[in-house]
Amino acid sequence: MKLKLWILSIALCSLASVQPVKATHVIGGELIYQCLFHDTIGDRGYYKFTMKLYRECTDFHFGCGLQQPIADFDSVIYVTIYDKNNVQIKNFAMNIDNRDTLDNNTYNICLFAPPDVCVEEALYEENYWLDDIAGGYYVTYQRCCRNWDIANVVLPACPTQPDVGAAWWVEIPATADAVCNSSPIFTNYPPTIICLDAPFEYDHSATDLDGDSLVYELCEASQFNTGMIWNGGIASAAPNPSMYPALFFPVPYISGFSAQYPIDALPTDSFKIDPVTGFLTGTPNTEGFYVVAICVSEYRNGTLLCTSKRDFQFHIAACIEDPLLIFSAMPDSCDNMNINFTYEGTPVLSYAWDFGDANTLDDTSTVENPIYRYPTIGIYPVSLIVNEDFWCADTVTIDITPPQPLLADYVWSKVCAYDTVEFFDQSDTNAFTGPIVNWWWVFGDGAKDTITQHATHAYPDSISYNCQLVITTSKGCVDSSIVQAISFFPLPNVVAREDVYVTQGEPEEIWALGASSYVWDPATFLSDILVSNPVSIPMSDITYVVTGSTLNGCKGRDTVDVFVVAAQVVVPNAFSPNQDGANDTIFLIHVGVQELIEFQIFNRWGQRVFETADLEQGWDGNFNSEPQEIGNYAYYFKALTLAGDVVEGSGDIALIR
Repeated sequence: MKLKLWILSIALCSLASVQPVKATHVIGGELIYQCLFHDTIGDRGYYKFTMKLYRECTDFHFGCGLQQPIADFDSVIYVTIYDKNNVQIKNFAMNIDNRDTLDNNTYNICLFAPPDVCVEEALYEENYWLDDIAGGYYVTYQRCCRNWDIANVVLPACPTQPDVGAAWWVEIPATADAVCNSSPIFTNYPPTIICLDAPFEYDHSATDLDGDSLVYELCEASQFNTGMIWNGGIASAAPNPSMYPALFFPVPYISGFSAQYPIDALPTDSFKIDPVTGFLTGTPNTEGFYVVAICVSEYRNGTLLCTSKRDFQFHIAACIEDPLLIFSAMPDSCDNMNINFTYEGTPVLSYAWDFGDANTLDDTSTVENPIYRYPTIGIYPVSLIVNEDFWCADTVTIDITPPQPLLADYVWSKVCAYDTVEFFDQSDTNAFTGPIVNWWWVFGDGAKDTITQHATHAYPDSISYNCQLVITTSKGCVDSSIVQAISFFPLPNVVAREDVYVTQGEPEEIWALGASSYVWDPATFLSDILVSNPVSIPMSDITYVVTGSTLNGCKGRDTVDVFVVAAQVVVPNAFSPNQDGANDTIFLIHVGVQELIEFQIFNRWGQRVFETADLEQGWDGNFNSEPQEIGNYAYYFKALTLAGDVVEGSGDIALIR
């Protein structure tokens, strides 16, 4: 986890001393300060004081053959400031500001920490004004107790002797040497694990805000007399106030160990620190917990200003050589062909991804958590090679199948023009996009439907319309269907014959064109209502509606009016039989007559000059093959109508030439 640096200002107040639990838990710490502002008028500096403490993240620790409780961090600690005469200047409380679990970094790309290693850091901070004084200050903090299974420190006679404590102090230099000075700050957090029998390299350097020269060395870890009478006669696990530095003394190293040789190591590669760069190196050869102190001294113009110490319990253990190789693949919520790969194994130095897309050579990446967009759904063998250029390179291959992406789609039923079109949603979704919660139909004629999953719509014309469906899921994913052209089956252009006049009872064919089948209505007087050309024998006026249908069921209509007139016989009043081809013969003009009973013509003397019973026969003006004279002639006829009635009539005809 990433370390977080917070600045917390707490007003100084009198607090009742809380007696901390005397239990093992301290595995390291460091005390630093930073001058935030210098008041030249008041000759004082405003300082931020920071105490970092480290503990194991477990409840118990084994030592002296016993299970010892590991105390949690104190919620409040007490830091004390002395002048160079060991006179207490300030004693103030610092509340815990932040705590975090450190990453288990072995600083060896091919080795990984065992799973039971866990170190937690607590951060305490407080800001205070300090007057500029000639001698400078000491800032101190002590805490008991160190663990009982340390390999390089003489442990007390378990469990009756006083425990081994831990103590830190840092100097604020005299104003003659530096005004508003800041102590060096170590750049990296301490290593939580050092791998057994493996060369170790660690950047233990620090930074200095004032730009002073820094010198590094292995130094003695400090403790204090945990059995002293303190806090009003009570032996304290966390003295309040903290003691002045003159009462500190080194931890008791076991024979063979020292500040300069704190860890069992190969004779050819004992632990050492570069005084200029701060790089700590060595190859440990014995497992265990070792107290190691690193000092960084700050010099300005050749004058030592202060020394900061990090005291930490190094854990030497057998590490794991094979990396835990695993990764996950998760589609984007809305763009499911976009796959997010997350490396979930142990830390490695390099990544070489091959996303298994055979359609391109650009399906690779070297970032830890890449993203790749696949062109289509399918099974893709994704391989990952870690630490490719090292002896511990390893490979894993996992088949990845992108899910069916969110897809807006629909089908529709083609209908005849002006009929209602039915639209059926056929969209696809999945667990990543969430269920579809909204359907937006855009019909293409200006109308929309924002409610219905399966819609219906009646278009105002028979032209083609562009329709689209837009869907939205519960996770806000949106997709639009392809635009589909909505077309129609054409209506038939049914054309019936013109209106007709017929005499009562006279058969008349009526007809229609433009369709595949027909229905006539009403059926009255018709010979057949299901043909294109039925025969009507009307007895009265009637209007027929013909409905024509195409093979797709589309319909068109037209009408025929049949008007019924009474039977009638008309005789022209003149004719001119002069052989000019016009009106040379006089006929009966008849409607609704089925039979001529008689038709007679007489001259002015009463002589019958023509007689017939044939409706189609007329008089050509001759009698006995002789042309008759110009003049008036009388006629008489009698006929039988289609309705069975007898009609008769008489009158005059003028013969002219």
